[in-house]
Amino acid sequence: MNDPFGEAILDYFENGKASKIIVNSNYTEDEEIPPSWFFRTEKEMPKIELEALKLCRDKVLDVGAAAGCHSLILQKKGFNVTALVISPIAAEVMKKRGIYKTVVADIFKYSEEKFDTILLLMNGTGIAGTIQ
Repeated sequence: MNDPFGEAILDYFENGKASKIIVNSNYTEDEEIPPSWFFRTEKEMPKIELEALKLCRDKVLDVGAAAGCHSLILQKKGFNVTALVISPIAAEVMKKRGIYKTVVADIFKYSEEKFDTILLLMNGTGIAGTIQ
């Protein structure tokens, strides 16, 4: 499987540096994200992300978890978190970082469990499409 996203996450995890990740989505083209962004601590996160984390309840699905920075915070606070990512390499990095439950799947095909909170942050918010 061609997994440049996962490879960048792994490079940063192992070496502290990696090429920037370029994201194309339904609302942006060629947005550059440094891999370090996926390894932020709670103190490094913008207020809007911290507010979203405060709204999480009970069993949480972190969609597009990348390197698991949000999952780790929630897990440390006692939440039952499942970190979902489409990249098998990123999932392995999350396991090495201590995330208990990772799932490699396409969110549109994943229906194994029910959750109290579905967390979509950063570029993941585009998955939801419109409010309707």
